[in-house]
Amino acid sequence: MLKELREFTVNSVELLEEMKKDLENERQLLHEFLKTNVISQLSTNKIILQDRVKGSESLSEKIIRKNYYEKYNGNHEDFVSRLPDLIGVRIVCFLNDDEEVVVNDLIKIFKEESTDFEGYRCIENGKHDNFYIELKEEPDIQKNQNPIHKYSCIWSRNGKLFNVEIQVKSLIHMFWGELEHMLIYKNYNYLVDSNFYSEIMDSTYHLLKNVDNQLKVIQNHLNDSDKSKEIREVKEMIAKILHKNIQKQIEECLGCKIDLRELYDCLVSISYHNVTKTNKVFEKANHNIVKAAQFTLTEDQLNLRSEILLERNNIGQAEGVKELSKLLDSLLKSNDIYWSLLFVTFSHLEMDSEDEYTTIIQSISDKIIKLFRTGYLGDITIDTNASNYLNSAILSSIINALSYYKKIDFINKREQIVNIVSEFIQEYQESIEELTMDERNEEVLNYITCFLSSQIIISVDGKISGEYLAPIVHNYMNKRVSWQPNINEKEKLEKFIQGEDLPSDIVLRILQGEILEEVSYAETSN
Repeated sequence: MLKELREFTVNSVELLEEMKKDLENERQLLHEFLKTNVISQLSTNKIILQDRVKGSESLSEKIIRKNYYEKYNGNHEDFVSRLPDLIGVRIVCFLNDDEEVVVNDLIKIFKEESTDFEGYRCIENGKHDNFYIELKEEPDIQKNQNPIHKYSCIWSRNGKLFNVEIQVKSLIHMFWGELEHMLIYKNYNYLVDSNFYSEIMDSTYHLLKNVDNQLKVIQNHLNDSDKSKEIREVKEMIAKILHKNIQKQIEECLGCKIDLRELYDCLVSISYHNVTKTNKVFEKANHNIVKAAQFTLTEDQLNLRSEILLERNNIGQAEGVKELSKLLDSLLKSNDIYWSLLFVTFSHLEMDSEDEYTTIIQSISDKIIKLFRTGYLGDITIDTNASNYLNSAILSSIINALSYYKKIDFINKREQIVNIVSEFIQEYQESIEELTMDERNEEVLNYITCFLSSQIIISVDGKISGEYLAPIVHNYMNKRVSWQPNINEKEKLEKFIQGEDLPSDIVLRILQGEILEEVSYAETSN
């Protein structure tokens, strides 16, 4: 697998380099087109038009991070041709408020629905050289939770099509984006004090937004005790030490730089989930540091071949472990390099050299199950039988959500997942306890699993398919089903499943039983 991945990466980079001259020519022509037909029509004249051709420098890392080899079945030509930002355009305006002005102007300028590309708009259909834009009513939300106006576009000239991405940014947002890009996005190393760094970056952002206001420093709201804070800091340091000792060998094996901080955070989370005493943390940390210094990696270790079978009969009967082991086996063989690296590094740090594949998978699964279960188990206060039934539904929900999401950072999102689960327990554990033993059947268990896993998926992924939610609507108010959730907006949920657009936060609120006011719903939608 690694050989094919490397070939795909090299071929993609070489192809993009070959296209660079033609793309540069198209960039210049597009610049003149936008300057004449778009920029001149904007309401504000304080505009800077910037553009660039996609560089190949970061392509290798992006291929691995987003698993493009698997998504494009190893076809590097298809992958490169579909890159959404072969040409990148930035419309820079003066003030933050000007962003909305420019966006509204774009809606007026690109007034015609395209007859060639569904969902896109153009200035006028039938033109020889044309530019198409997919306008959205709401800006995208970035990882830092700040909005960004970003649009997929197509530049059509002489029968050739080029994917273009347009961003609308104020000077302040442009400066902030460049600062974050330089210091965070392209920096794969751990920061010495991540909490302090995040606070300073956040303060800087607010300073830029409010240049006429006094600088406001964001306070640390974590009120941990000294003991728990010490343990947390030791765990953070271990992740950084793992990075220092392991990162270089992984990059040499892969042939490119790659951001693996989420891998190290994941390793620490599952390895230290039950270590709560300071002396035990230091004892285990010492062991891991010694092992990390002895770490070596070969291509063969990353090639987890399909013929390596999971011996399911040898997996213990602990709740959820067998199901999660089966899922991890599938993820490890899916050509996702992050899961392969988790297996290899965990094996080296936590297992004996003679341990077999099934034993290692079972150990990882057991630790992940315990990591999540310890977060919510104390919230369950009902009788033992009902508690066991509820716990089965919760673990199935978490495993199903991971199966849907597939990415390794699911484990690092444990806190927000546990919050969703705890709210569910608080709302529904009594109604589950009231069910008779016969009513606590597999049909109800599957219903609860679908209902809770849907909320987890939306929380970690920010979206969900209507198809996944279909069983909820199908079973809702079905007299045959002995347990029912509290859903007050069934009609809206039905429309979403039928294909009507609905913001994911609204879907989550519906699943959590909220009654939506039409005004607030309209404001969220527009």
